[in-house]
Amino acid sequence: MNLEASLQQFGLSRKEAKVYLSTLELGKDTVLNISKKSSLKRPTVYLVLDSLAQKGLVSSIPKGNTTQYSAEKPENILSTLKERQGAIEQILPELNAIFSVREGKPQIKFYEGKKNIEHIWLQDIFANSEVDFITSINKLDNEYPHLLSTFSKLSKDNLQFKTRELVTRHPVDIKYAEKNHTSRRQIRILPEHFDYSMDIDIAKNSVFLVSLEHHFSVLMESKDVYRPFRSFYELAWQSADDVK
Repeated sequence: MNLEASLQQFGLSRKEAKVYLSTLELGKDTVLNISKKSSLKRPTVYLVLDSLAQKGLVSSIPKGNTTQYSAEKPENILSTLKERQGAIEQILPELNAIFSVREGKPQIKFYEGKKNIEHIWLQDIFANSEVDFITSINKLDNEYPHLLSTFSKLSKDNLQFKTRELVTRHPVDIKYAEKNHTSRRQIRILPEHFDYSMDIDIAKNSVFLVSLEHHFSVLMESKDVYRPFRSFYELAWQSADDVK
C-alpha cells in the first residue's frame, strides 16, 4: 500500500504526508534529520511541521539548544477528519440553500467557433439518453462533416440512446431520413418550404441553439426554457410527415 498516496487522500498535502511519515519512522528527531529523511529542504520542513502541529499530528519537544519533533499517534488523523466532517455538516444547510437558488436560475452560455460548438454536441448534448432535434441535414453535413458519422455510431452502439429528428425536405435530408429512420431514432420531414438555417437540440432541462451559417450557439439550462421548447417541438412533430 502506498501510505503517502493514502494520506493525501485523507486530506494531507504531498509534503505533509512525506514529513509525517518521516517523523513517524524516526520516532523523535531534529528538523535536519527529518529534512534528510523526507528529501525536503529545511525551510520547507519547518513550515510543514507547523502545519502538521496545527492539525494535531506532530508535537515539538525542546531539548537543549535545539528542538525535536515527534509524530502523534495515527488515530489523530481520524479525529481530524471527523472535525472536518462536523464543520462541513454545520455549513451544509447554507450551501444547499445557495445551490437551490442556483438551480432555479437559468444557466445561459454563449459559444463561438466550430470546435467549441462541436465540443458541446459531443460532450453535453449527445451525453443525454433522449434528445429531440430540429435541423437541416444538408447544412449540418456541409459545416460539420464528421458530426453525423459520430452521431450514427453512437446511436448504434448505445442502446439507451433515443432520438427524434425533424429534418427539411431538401433531397439530402430526405435521403438521410430514409436511410437512418429506426424505432430508437425516429425521423420525420418538416412541412414544405421550411427553410432552416438553425439546429435546435432539446434534451433534459436544456436547449441548445446553433447557427449553422454563422457558427455561434447558445446553451440554455433551465426547466422554464425547456418546457415551452418541448411543447413547441411536440406541435412540430405532429405536423411533420412520416418517412415513406
